[in-house]
Amino acid sequence: MTSMALWLAVMVLQLGGLRLLAVTAPACRPPGHVVLEARRLLSDLGAPFPVHCLPYNVHVSFPHAALSNRTSNSTKCGRALRTLYESLRGAEQVMEDNDIGEGQGRVPWNRQKLDIFQNLQNRLLVEGSCMAALGDSAALSSYFRNVSTLVRRQDSAICGWSALRRDLLGLLKSSLLKHRRCFSW
Repeated sequence: MTSMALWLAVMVLQLGGLRLLAVTAPACRPPGHVVLEARRLLSDLGAPFPVHCLPYNVHVSFPHAALSNRTSNSTKCGRALRTLYESLRGAEQVMEDNDIGEGQGRVPWNRQKLDIFQNLQNRLLVEGSCMAALGDSAALSSYFRNVSTLVRRQDSAICGWSALRRDLLGLLKSSLLKHRRCFSW
């Protein structure tokens, strides 16, 4: 086989492979307007992060390395959407496992807005379920374990919920600003 024929065969295989990849790859782009509305509702839930909770930041700090910028543009979208999906799923798990209810040691959030946020969160998780196949980030798993620990303790429950809300807000805002093209509009 001549070098030209070999080159041509390699090109046909590569193009065929790319076409197959494009056909089989899921279109996993969450609706930007839903992400935007979820961010707005989360922002409007209640008061800003309480000052008395600042000492708990040592134990609960969102792992921003999960959104590393040292990758190509297409990989950045995938990483950003995966981090967003994992974060929404982790937050959902914390909310399911722990009571956000009212009363002493509980957060004074607007219950109606929280319910609507959780409905949007569920919609984003359903529509982004193609990201589940990519696996979990160890850094995010550790973060949500730390949040859960704070939420379960009576003396720090408000701080745990506030940290979760603050970090989700930051992630949603960052995703919408830095990765706007990754969403469907």
